[in-house]
Amino acid sequence: MKFFILSLVCLFWINGFTQSYITTKPVGKLHTNISAMYAKRYSNPPRNQKHTNLYSFDSTEFSRRYFFTSNALPFERGAHFASLNILGPDIQIGLGRQFQIGITTSWLAFPALINLQKSWQLNVKTHLAIGTTAGTGTYFRPKTKGILPFATLTLGDHSNNLSITGGYTIYYKFDIFDNSEQKETGPSISVSGSIKLFNNTNVVFDSYIFPPRKEVIDSSFYTGTYYQNDPEGYKDAITDENYGFTSLYIGLRHKLLNQKSLQLGISLLILHDGVVIIPYPLIQWIAPL
Repeated sequence: MKFFILSLVCLFWINGFTQSYITTKPVGKLHTNISAMYAKRYSNPPRNQKHTNLYSFDSTEFSRRYFFTSNALPFERGAHFASLNILGPDIQIGLGRQFQIGITTSWLAFPALINLQKSWQLNVKTHLAIGTTAGTGTYFRPKTKGILPFATLTLGDHSNNLSITGGYTIYYKFDIFDNSEQKETGPSISVSGSIKLFNNTNVVFDSYIFPPRKEVIDSSFYTGTYYQNDPEGYKDAITDENYGFTSLYIGLRHKLLNQKSLQLGISLLILHDGVVIIPYPLIQWIAPL
């Protein structure tokens, strides 16, 4: 609670630096908030510019991403941006035909994830996307890998929206202690959204829900003499049920000058084998590329 109160105070203070004005010949300066401006165009471009600059302030490139998941909202070609947080960088590249590529990792480059997604606009406020996320343990756990194909339905626009994502996880992890490879499979669900709170501020929430999954163990240790006289124990070792977890994220995103955004939030991790909650803060700085 103290973290959210402090965040609100900071955002109100920052709001004083996100005011702008338009200079017009008939009436002079018109003061406005940058969130109310769709675009800003120089009538007389600087001398070092060969053409008129266009700066979009609707932040559509940012609004297609929550904390760690994406929605199906449309975006312009070339809408690239990077998000830097305490865990690591996140880069999203917007290509043509509503196709985007994302790369997410930690500051130690472990693990590394790549996200591929294609979006369609069904009508004005209904959008659909399909894609896949693949990851690896890189140098730290090179035999650890996984893939998550998914589909996302997004309702709303860039200011207020709700996204529901369903996918299926296939995850391989290697245990170096007993020389075993474990395969986990199961569904995953994500409910995310954004709600406009003030002119420059949105409430953003995100989630990952992984129900208990089947775990298949392929180990030379388990196929030895240890379980030869215990067939039931061998069966339990080969197939087991892994406890799932739910990860929740909620915070505030504030638009700054120069098309940048600051996102402050908190994360909760809930383990399904018991109510274990591990909160930690999230601070993200989002800027176009």
